[in-house]
Amino acid sequence: MKNLIFPNAVLDSDSGLVHSETAHRSSLLEVKRLSVERSSKRLLHDLQFQVRSGEFVAVIGANGAGKSTLVRAVTGEWDASGEIRLFGCSLGVWTRKKLATRMAVMSQKTHLDFAFTARQVVEMGRLPHTQFSATHNSKMALNVLKELALTGYADRTLTSLSGAEAQKGHFARAMTQLSGVAESTLLILDEPTAALDLAQQKIILDAAAQSRNTSNAVLAVLHDLNQVALYADRVLVLKNGKIICDAPTPQALTASVLSDAYGVEIRVEIMGDGRRIILVA
Repeated sequence: MKNLIFPNAVLDSDSGLVHSETAHRSSLLEVKRLSVERSSKRLLHDLQFQVRSGEFVAVIGANGAGKSTLVRAVTGEWDASGEIRLFGCSLGVWTRKKLATRMAVMSQKTHLDFAFTARQVVEMGRLPHTQFSATHNSKMALNVLKELALTGYADRTLTSLSGAEAQKGHFARAMTQLSGVAESTLLILDEPTAALDLAQQKIILDAAAQSRNTSNAVLAVLHDLNQVALYADRVLVLKNGKIICDAPTPQALTASVLSDAYGVEIRVEIMGDGRRIILVA
């Protein structure tokens, strides 16, 4: 996964994964007093958090905790009260086109009613980048298709692919959108691995982790807590529309925090190499 082009990336020479401990971490997303109300029901309550450059931030919580609502609010899809700042500017200041050059979103569910090929869908990620030629943008899309092992499906319509294959296509579109961008970027993912087998989950999360570097960041809603333990630098734990924990991964993934969030007794085993294994007790 080393051929994707993220100009600000600093890779660890041993593992090939991004090493961000020495990064200068500026705030790419800053949220204050964020609340969302839909159909007279309060879904989010006064949330406050930041996503800084160099971070992979996971959002976790039980079903209905407000994870997808958070994504829809910070991306402007749903109206919200409070303050949302992206790359130092209020969300309302950004035009959709300009913001799309620096922030890509993979939603939980994406429906296409037209018979676009996988290649065409991935190339849509380059639409905000009108300063580049069509040939250049097509090459960028093809590079991502190759890295995600999707070239075999490139000329098939996305509607003819399996759910997992189509999901990888939408992820490839988001990655293509940010590939080659010189400024800091934010990749937002809502359950990107939900329909994928273990091998495909690793491909997706490895690619997302590579995009997170000294200037870029990832905000991802994840259900698999063991993936969170492996990939996330920091975790937002939601319960009933409120953040009950915002902490580095080792402090967030504890039995007490997780048991409270999910309403079931959870056990956390720490392996000899420091990895955490999350189990229902």
